[in-house]
Amino acid sequence: MNKLFVSMVAMVARRYGPRAAMALLRAGQRWLADPANEPARQALLLRLRGVTQGGGGAGRLAAGLVRQIEARRSAVGPWERTMMELRYEAAELPSGPDRAAVVDAYVAQIGLAAQVADGGDTPQRQVLMALDNEERAIRSEALGPDERRRALEAVGRAREESRGRAAA
Repeated sequence: MNKLFVSMVAMVARRYGPRAAMALLRAGQRWLADPANEPARQALLLRLRGVTQGGGGAGRLAAGLVRQIEARRSAVGPWERTMMELRYEAAELPSGPDRAAVVDAYVAQIGLAAQVADGGDTPQRQVLMALDNEERAIRSEALGPDERRRALEAVGRAREESRGRAAA
């Protein structure tokens, strides 16, 4: 299952409780088992939109997931915006489980680069440019040393995977 979605479920569990998290997880599993199942897709979108109304990091992450699901194939713009929003959110939070969950979601969002770049030459160039910009931003953001290392490693892996898929 998508690491970003799993991070979202963990954030929902902390914020809304295990029942809400399990309902979101089940909705996600139903849709991922059959992405052509439109009722399952709509049920997942409904649950995620409910989370967006709560705001905060969970709300922003849910909004990003809604955009990705609605597009079925991630576009560069929404992917990049969600990545930046998660980086900003992580830098603003105090150390603790909420910050750790946002950093996990941020690293997972970076890891979606190759999927976003699958759209052809133009998306790949845009994704690689976004990764270059993100790498520069990571170096100046108020992240801890381990968080910075994880993010930079994620950018490196995403860059390699994006280029590898294009070469295949």
